[in-house]
Amino acid sequence: MICEIILAGEQLDGKSVRVVGRVTHYDASRSVAVLSEPNKTDAALSDEKLTVDTRLVEAADFRPCSQVMLIGELEKCQGQTAGAGKVTGDVVLKARVSRCVDRLDYALYCRAVDVWRTYDASEG
Repeated sequence: MICEIILAGEQLDGKSVRVVGRVTHYDASRSVAVLSEPNKTDAALSDEKLTVDTRLVEAADFRPCSQVMLIGELEKCQGQTAGAGKVTGDVVLKARVSRCVDRLDYALYCRAVDVWRTYDASEG
């Protein structure tokens, strides 16, 4: 979840993640998207935003207000830009897989992730 990535920040540098978010901004010329939490009523006003480098994925998935699922690696910003675009936050997601998931029930998805995490923690 985007809020967890924002809170962990640079601790996740180099880690591979899967994230679901709502596209609040997409600049095709710079291959940069900005995502916010899908459950926010007004995603454009959400404080929790994640910058995504989209050079390796299909641009058609990044329509404004669409919900996308991405898999990629997080990289620390260190004053850099993602595809020459403005970076929000401490990390940039270098997406390598994208999928439009507009019909995904995000609340149910979050519950499933919580169940998986509980199971994984109990298995050690």
